Amino acid sequence: MAKQNKDYGYDIQKLYLEMMLANAETFVRCQSIFDFSLFDRKLQETAQFVNKYVTEYNALPTYEMVNKSCNVDLKQTEQLHEEHFDWLLTDFETFIRHKSLERAILKSADMLEKGEYGPVEDLVKKAVQIGLHKDLGTDYFDDPKSRLMGLKNQNGQVSTG
Repeated sequence: MAKQNKDYGYDIQKLYLEMMLANAETFVRCQSIFDFSLFDRKLQETAQFVNKYVTEYNALPTYEMVNKSCNVDLKQTEQLHEEHFDWLLTDFETFIRHKSLERAILKSADMLEKGEYGPVEDLVKKAVQIGLHKDLGTDYFDDPKSRLMGLKNQNGQVSTG
């Protein structure tokens, strides 16, 4: 069940950006749903800069680059572990879904007055279906011995059902 009644204010959105800058893999996973226009107005330029930089240069900008370019004060996060990034992925996904749904509902008010129910349904459906990819496939470096032994025991064959 999705979290309800959460305040996605400036501080938590700033933390999302700070944590994403700390870990390229996490940012790449978030990039498929990343929409700078859903951020607080004071952070939209920063979010757009980070996303555009990653798209153009295939690397994360440094904190200093972001801070100087966007006149913000993002701080480098210290001693983050995998669990912290798991929280970020879950919370950021919910943030984007809720903000997208909010936008869809606000856009749909005029459409409903005109009786345009189809486009409203599409807007809301797209918003609630936003999500991150959960299954990233086989991790070849996570216990390779047992993975190879499993292949050996099956004579190199994989059942297709």
